[in-house]
Amino acid sequence: MAVTRGDLFVSPSVDIRTKAELDSTNIESGLYICKESVTIKNLTSNRWTVTCLSTNDKNGLHCLTQIWTNVDSNTPRIFTRTSPLNSNNYSDFTSYANIDSNYPIDIVIGTTEPSPETGVYKIFLDIS
Repeated sequence: MAVTRGDLFVSPSVDIRTKAELDSTNIESGLYICKESVTIKNLTSNRWTVTCLSTNDKNGLHCLTQIWTNVDSNTPRIFTRTSPLNSNNYSDFTSYANIDSNYPIDIVIGTTEPSPETGVYKIFLDIS
């Protein structure tokens, strides 16, 4: 579910999306759940959380980055893929970490790289 606010889409809730819907680059920013069996880099999961970071402009909606995390395992892994503005496809998935379930994960999106912190996995997405 997305809400239009002026020229922008705002996704106020978690939606369930199919793999085909998530493969489209025309998807608004938001947090989604995919309940289909999807294999990424030899890891198959029946439940994924997917974060989309998009332009969110109704005249040119385009998902630039997706972050996929499997959630039906004791050892979640994080994958990302990107799509340039002039493309209708995503790059291949990149694997960022094998996550120790005892450590929290911080995803930092911004222009300043965070400082390392013992016992915390930090993933930095530079938007500068």
